Amino acid sequence: MSGSFGVSDLIPGDLSYYESLIGHVATTDPVDEYVTRELVPHLEMVFKANPAWGLRCIQGTCISSKLDVATVTRSATNDDVISALQASGPGTTPFAKLATFQIAQSRVASDSRFGDLAKEALNSIIEQASRDGEGLDHDELFPAFIRLTLNAISQSEQFCLAPPYWRRLAAFAHASIVLETLDFNGWNKVELVAWCAAQQSMVTAAVGILDLIREPVWRGDLQSAADLNLAALVRAVKWSADSENYLLGLSSTQAEQIQVLFPKLRLAFGLPDPLCDGQWRQGSATVQTIGEELLLALTSGRPQGPPLNSQQTWNALAYSSRIFAFSSELLGKVRGMASEIHLRDTEISDEQYAVLSCAAEIAATQADEELAGILATCVLNVAEPIAQPLQAAKFAAMLVMASGSIQSWPGSLAWAADRLVALAYRTPQGVCSGDGERRGSLRVLRSAEYIDVAVQPNGVAPAARRCETASLQSSARPDVKHAVGMSALCR
Repeated sequence: MSGSFGVSDLIPGDLSYYESLIGHVATTDPVDEYVTRELVPHLEMVFKANPAWGLRCIQGTCISSKLDVATVTRSATNDDVISALQASGPGTTPFAKLATFQIAQSRVASDSRFGDLAKEALNSIIEQASRDGEGLDHDELFPAFIRLTLNAISQSEQFCLAPPYWRRLAAFAHASIVLETLDFNGWNKVELVAWCAAQQSMVTAAVGILDLIREPVWRGDLQSAADLNLAALVRAVKWSADSENYLLGLSSTQAEQIQVLFPKLRLAFGLPDPLCDGQWRQGSATVQTIGEELLLALTSGRPQGPPLNSQQTWNALAYSSRIFAFSSELLGKVRGMASEIHLRDTEISDEQYAVLSCAAEIAATQADEELAGILATCVLNVAEPIAQPLQAAKFAAMLVMASGSIQSWPGSLAWAADRLVALAYRTPQGVCSGDGERRGSLRVLRSAEYIDVAVQPNGVAPAARRCETASLQSSARPDVKHAVGMSALCR
């Protein structure tokens, strides 16, 4: 990736391009109204005008159960649909293949030609969901391009009024079309994914925080290729852990392959719909409680299951914590898993950061002060060797999220402030200096402004936006005192 190659070569900045894919920008419409009044009519119009391109748009937007792709193509003749499928192909991304399967499956009864198309698409979805390790290198381009597109459009004023779900759909659609139309054979996929990640900006991070507050059900930073591949299979066969009805109509080979994937599918089942504007569960009276069965697939001795303390497991737990109230037995298991996390003094991996972030989120959503305490101990015990402000800031963000486990506003604020100051003290003194990029303590202390992102079972946690700087300055180390003072001035 040399020469003049840049983000603009892959990501258009013109709003009209994205509107040509998914319709006009939604403003205040809830997602269901947008799908019914704007997205479906738009896709029907595009497909009627140009079936091949219309199919591309449908494949790019088939990310949600809210969109019935069979309905979108219902007015087209079987010959037109066959021609479009032959021109565009079954798809490369998991949701493009899902669209192909659902369209073909809906027409099998009226035209036997669609039988082979449906079977081929489903086999491809199963194969993609079964990939692991190096087999996922190409698949990782999909979430990487989704995040790259979100990064680009989130910095444009043209998109600022669009709700997060609309920008998310635009990113999914464009990323899908890029991978369906461009040939990346011969590219180093790992390097390309890393390049996409390197383009992320602080502006996008700030927009991401605001989006998380507005629509906290979806966390794009946690989506992996494996998650998306499995989600497509779950929707294709209507998979459920509680019933084997999904096996009806499958060949014996397909059924066997899907049953082997049981542990992974159990983790993917129930992940939030990408096209979702839902809020956190409100009130515990109507919230279903889930117990240790959530971890059953990981403790039943199935060799295909991920390690108990893997990022995949923690992702699934974090998502489930937004939907369910955890039983005391399950919370005990989660605390035990968190207690087994031991960070190395000299190297902290991205996966460990992600695992700790999930643990902090679970502590907040389940109002579990004990889990928050375990997380804080883990973070503060490793703080001493940290010499980079960015690392300290990441740890601070985890502590801020975990502070949502405290039910009261004063308690949440005090819990976070005490541990942020402790984190500032335990970092090397140079990191806390006020010079240039090394104002680590300032970043640590200012992160308390984001405590309002944390959420509890009965709704949004208390917004702890200000520290009591006077009490923090007493007996402070000079560089910490400087950071606290600077933090106060920045407000």
